[in-house]
Amino acid sequence: MVELEEIVARRDYRLKPFFLKRCKDCNGLLVLLRHHGTISQWCGSCRLIYPIKRECTYCKKLYEFDDLDCIDCDKVITEIAAFEVCIEDNEKTLRRLSRKHKRGDIPETIFLNQRQICQEEILKCKEELEKVKEIRRIEKPSESPTQKQ
Repeated sequence: MVELEEIVARRDYRLKPFFLKRCKDCNGLLVLLRHHGTISQWCGSCRLIYPIKRECTYCKKLYEFDDLDCIDCDKVITEIAAFEVCIEDNEKTLRRLSRKHKRGDIPETIFLNQRQICQEEILKCKEELEKVKEIRRIEKPSESPTQKQ
């Protein structure tokens, strides 16, 4: 399981309050009202109360005001974080194996087998990561830095 810090760092959305402009019944203007321990929207004409929702900035899905995470977007972000953490862990394992092999702590055959397993795992995770990012339409950061002005 991926740590929460890894997921939060990769979130590309926010849940922002979604306010209605006009009353659905009488088309009157809505104002904010503190109601039952929360903030709602209130129509001064017909006295209807509308709860304030939160809208995901990525998928535009509406949630309750108390919700902090978009369920659909978080699934994708969790997958991305899991693949990226898998790649990082296998790269660390490769570095540790190389150090042990150079010191002579492990034999050549074990080193080659473990290295092959790690490289295959990295390749598999990178392929899956690219598929998920393509679905999410996340672009790679540009290779060339932008000029400062």
